[in-house]
Amino acid sequence: MSQILQSGLLGLDFQELSQLAQEHGQPEYRARQLFEAIYPQRITELESISTLPRQFRSDLKQKGMEISHPRIEQKFQSTDGTIRYLIAMPDGESVETVWMPEGDGGEAGDGTDDDDADWR
Repeated sequence: MSQILQSGLLGLDFQELSQLAQEHGQPEYRARQLFEAIYPQRITELESISTLPRQFRSDLKQKGMEISHPRIEQKFQSTDGTIRYLIAMPDGESVETVWMPEGDGGEAGDGTDDDDADWR
């Protein structure tokens, strides 16, 4: 695979999936099948994409390609119910995100109260 450097199929856009199919000698509609399976259908295992030929799935698997999903690496809960997640991405990077049970605490994003926001 010349320009696609990652081994995870999740995260590739349609153009990258088209390039992948082309590099494996597959017709362009295979990219659409792959895209539909990964995103709208949310199939998690390459072997489960029954619309793709077994040989194409096998070739992708042999190249180390897989449908890799992020996973929660750590979870921290504060006393006010806020939960902070450290999410491990398939490429080795991590992302931190926060869930706040009561919304954003009444701030409009610039430190002012929602009542003071001009955009409402």
